[in-house]
Amino acid sequence: MNCEIKIKNLNVRLNDRDLPIIKDLSLKIKSGYITTLLGKSGSGKTTLCHAIARLLDKRYKIKGNINFNCNGNFVNLLLLDEKEISRIGGSHISISFQEPSRFLNPVLRCGDHLKDLVDYRNNEWVEFLFDKFGFKNHNEILKKYPYELSGGQAQKFSLILALSRRPKFLIADEPTTGIDYADKKIIGNTFRELVLNENTGIFMVTHDISFAFRYSDYISIIEDGLIIVSGKKEYVLNSTDNLYISKLLSLINPDNVY
Repeated sequence: MNCEIKIKNLNVRLNDRDLPIIKDLSLKIKSGYITTLLGKSGSGKTTLCHAIARLLDKRYKIKGNINFNCNGNFVNLLLLDEKEISRIGGSHISISFQEPSRFLNPVLRCGDHLKDLVDYRNNEWVEFLFDKFGFKNHNEILKKYPYELSGGQAQKFSLILALSRRPKFLIADEPTTGIDYADKKIIGNTFRELVLNENTGIFMVTHDISFAFRYSDYISIIEDGLIIVSGKKEYVLNSTDNLYISKLLSLINPDNVY
């Protein structure tokens, strides 16, 4: 079962500003692969994530197509109403946010956040996720409030929430921000397992260059809202003609790529 999200000629502006945040962007995200958008802060990465998940408010002017094609169902996500988006969200396309503590209700325990999405009692899939993300005693985590979690715990719990309904696609916005190498490795290895064994499509945006090249299948580099190179990671590694790309690739720690 192969599914894809195909973005075609996407332009995003905030209000009526002259310069768009996203400029005529085209990109394909396929199930069974990790596709990564790499770029510095302010390059348009998070805006693209929110556009795919239909989280941009009415201040944003959007043109183009974001087509979702799965099991013979073909829809342009930008044309769906809120009810239809709710149906697709979670079960087909789910998102984990940068700085997850900002999006978790501080007065609700972690278990309450999860209960809003799935019945996690005796749920083998949820238990699998907790185990893969390195939580040995998930009942202890479920009793905690979000502010009691460390940065790494909050990031991994956010990913569990996003994956709890077994979506076809995960949009992971800066999943390694503020966490240590051990947790980065846990997240990367879990992503690879989901791709290989569940055929999940993972779209990751990050400025963590070494992490991106270690775990991704396809990489696109974005600068000022414009994709300047895109392809298999081996191809991108050899795309050194552009000065910005060359400088970016020079920051890779070669020991962490393969």
